[in-house]
Amino acid sequence: MRGTPRVPRPSMAGWDYMRARPSDSDRTAPKLQLNDRVPSTRQSPAQVPAALRNEIIRGLSLRPRRLPPRLLYDSAGARLFDEITRLPEYYLTRTELSILKTCTPELATIMGPRVRVIEPGSGSGAKTEILLRALEHPAAYVAVDVTRGALRDLSDRLRRLHPTLDVTPIQADYSRPFDLVSPATNAERTIVFFPGSSIENFTSREAIDFLRHMAGLVGQDGGMILGADLTKDRATIEAAYNDSAGVTARFNLNVLKHVNRLLSGDFVEGEPIITEYSHKYSPEALDALIAAGSWVTRREWLDDRSWFSVRFLESRSDHTST
Repeated sequence: MRGTPRVPRPSMAGWDYMRARPSDSDRTAPKLQLNDRVPSTRQSPAQVPAALRNEIIRGLSLRPRRLPPRLLYDSAGARLFDEITRLPEYYLTRTELSILKTCTPELATIMGPRVRVIEPGSGSGAKTEILLRALEHPAAYVAVDVTRGALRDLSDRLRRLHPTLDVTPIQADYSRPFDLVSPATNAERTIVFFPGSSIENFTSREAIDFLRHMAGLVGQDGGMILGADLTKDRATIEAAYNDSAGVTARFNLNVLKHVNRLLSGDFVEGEPIITEYSHKYSPEALDALIAAGSWVTRREWLDDRSWFSVRFLESRSDHTST
């Protein structure tokens, strides 16, 4: 087991969504103000896995209180997040999409034919389809997501669009180690597709562990397509995460409905809860993180404003799992 490498601390964006103002410290996370009763459809706590129930109770007992990010993405949360990605203030999705539409032909050449694609946090799959259309005879696609409905819809759609593609959905929390149930049948190479700057939701230690786990999954000849949001002016970031229509606020409040449904709760507290981090990386910090995670950058693409980075990474031959 290797020690934790020193990685430059990324810039972290944090806001109190309900008060719609910047938080005082750049080390705070997006927070949820619990000052309203949130209706829910009750579910017996006995039906909730003990590990999840204990994790929720433990997180709410901390100061500051916190909840695991995956609780944001029940079926309603997944729909709200999809709406967020289409907001005018939320530059991340459309900026990355513009890069992907330009770079996928070159990506396909670099990756080669008959690849197996693993996508942690597959969601609605809008970017997935752009990638798959560009690839030469993709062999398999593995979707990993916590939301059962999103997995079903994406898998059904891809099977219709790509009848010869082996599509395997896995319902799992990708922030934790998971096993692949799909064999790499006829695949020449395995590639992780991790767009959306989802890497920003981890702490540095968690991001390193995740990257090393992915390197172990793909093997020595494997690769990763990584999307990362870069540092920029604060006003632009604040607007993206505190939209004028209040969709992000509803997205965060929905986590209370989810928790109330799981635990038969009725949260009425008036204090913040940490739900998810949003780190913004400088190019140097991103380089250091990638190296610490047992990868090397082969190619990078940027938008015209250098707001967002899409990189193709290759796993290092000296990878050692932790």
